[in-house]
Amino acid sequence: MNRFFEILSLIGFLLIFPSCSHSETEEVTVEKTIDYTQLQNTLNKNIQSIRHLVELKSSNKQLCSVSSSDEKTLLFFLEEEQPVALYKVVTSKPVLYPCLSIASVEDDYCWTISGDFLTDSKGERISVTNDDLPSIHYLNDQWNCLLGDTVLAVQNTQLSYGYPLVERMDEENAYISFPSHFQLPVSMSAFQLPNVPNRAFYKDIFLDAGIGLNPRKSLAASGMLRMPLECLSLSRNDPSDYEYDIQNEMLVGNSDDSNGRLLYPDGQPRYKLLFVNGGSSTTHGKSLDEQALINMRSFVQNGGSYLGACAGAFFASNGYDDKENYPYYLSLIPFVMNHTGISNSSTGMFIEPQSPLLNYYNFGNDLYVEEVYHSKGGYPTTIPEGVEVLARFDRPDHEKVHKKPCVMAYKTSGMSGRIVTTGSHPEYASDGEIRDLSASMILYAIDGLGYTSLKGFLQNCKIRQMYKSTEDNDPMFTKIGDKQCHHFAVYIPPNANNITLKVDSEIKCDLALRMCRDTFAFPDNADYSVSTGGASQQFSFKSLEEGIWYVSVQCLTTVDIEQTDYGQSYIGRTDVLNGVPYQIQVTWD
Repeated sequence: MNRFFEILSLIGFLLIFPSCSHSETEEVTVEKTIDYTQLQNTLNKNIQSIRHLVELKSSNKQLCSVSSSDEKTLLFFLEEEQPVALYKVVTSKPVLYPCLSIASVEDDYCWTISGDFLTDSKGERISVTNDDLPSIHYLNDQWNCLLGDTVLAVQNTQLSYGYPLVERMDEENAYISFPSHFQLPVSMSAFQLPNVPNRAFYKDIFLDAGIGLNPRKSLAASGMLRMPLECLSLSRNDPSDYEYDIQNEMLVGNSDDSNGRLLYPDGQPRYKLLFVNGGSSTTHGKSLDEQALINMRSFVQNGGSYLGACAGAFFASNGYDDKENYPYYLSLIPFVMNHTGISNSSTGMFIEPQSPLLNYYNFGNDLYVEEVYHSKGGYPTTIPEGVEVLARFDRPDHEKVHKKPCVMAYKTSGMSGRIVTTGSHPEYASDGEIRDLSASMILYAIDGLGYTSLKGFLQNCKIRQMYKSTEDNDPMFTKIGDKQCHHFAVYIPPNANNITLKVDSEIKCDLALRMCRDTFAFPDNADYSVSTGGASQQFSFKSLEEGIWYVSVQCLTTVDIEQTDYGQSYIGRTDVLNGVPYQIQVTWD
């Protein structure tokens, strides 16, 4: 989930709409041509952009328009200022993008953008549709929406002017005024969510050894690291129709699990790491439904990490040899792989002196690993900006391969997972330095998990319903998956008394409720935690320290498994795979 949208949910759309000044013109313009390189160099961190917008607001700059002119960038245009850019994911392939959802604070108007329509505070649709986020602003006593080159007045709604504004700021607080003239001081920490990697998953690793890949059901390194693993292990050649069905059910979904095993109902990753085995990357890619490719990309872009060995490295890349933008690959890492021409052999590996792999193992203190199995693997033709080279091949008898990168890593943003790839097969080793190399790649990938995301800001006395399904494409209000944590924030004002926080579900399940003062609440760091069994949990406090508190809900109910020829089959509480609905509420006097 885009972190900017999370911050908007905390401060009630305060950045989008200006104070009550009316323009004399009805013409709306949105710049269509964008120099992305310049914007990335000057505005490479979204939080810097957000702070800049707040500073401009505090100096009474008028917001002219908001534009999403492509899938990569959200632009804010202010009078006499260069556009301020906030970046989404960088990919040319389809990804399940979380939707924008915005809520105000206290009793003021709540407004959302969900899917292809707008809703008012009562949940009624406003007849405005557009594939991109439209530019909306208030001109000449009416709301106007830019659709393409046409300006439409949004009529027959209960929209009213009066969004919250930043009145003034000091070193510690931004003072936000609402139409009721109520003024709320919000800590500046609200403008910067904690950068905390997600820590709540169903299991650690999903091993993809599907059609076209070498059958495999375990990894020696994951066993040594005591990381629970599930797998998909099918025929490399001549797969049956039944195997195609099994692969499709696992990676795409079925009636019990509508988006497959990799993703939770809201599109968040269900495992920490997706490991893609060696074999034939082209055969595997062609065997996958397009939705499976989308789900795998979404897994990484939404925070899960990826490790690919040999074919798994090709599959993560943008193509092979002379085939760039290969449609059956994931294009997660921006380079093309070249085949080494080495089969059923081995190579040495030089560990780069500053390689982060050395944070986990010293490899004999000689920066070298001997005789790593290699068969028809590859190396990148170029090393684009942002790609880390962690180790290089040692094969002096193959000039085109010698000292070429053989272990690489890449991470597009704080919200995405880290991708690690290798052109060889260290996963084959059951002990020694080669197994340690495989373990270090697993650990480095998992240490690059995406940051924890926020569902929204809880408001006094208002019940938040988390009841939507994957198909609704509204992850801010989607049901919770097995062992997943949903995170919220609440601002506790000074002198609040008799504070109650409660969560409950109509479904028979076990939920946990947690709170933490300054960061996201997980089982290992919560200031307050309750999981007494059952679907209803509650905290009651006479008072709490004023400020932002983080709240989490976790579903402890999960599936049981049976071992099969292809991996694991789910039995028992399979209903939780499509999510458990619940409601959460905070109240105080």
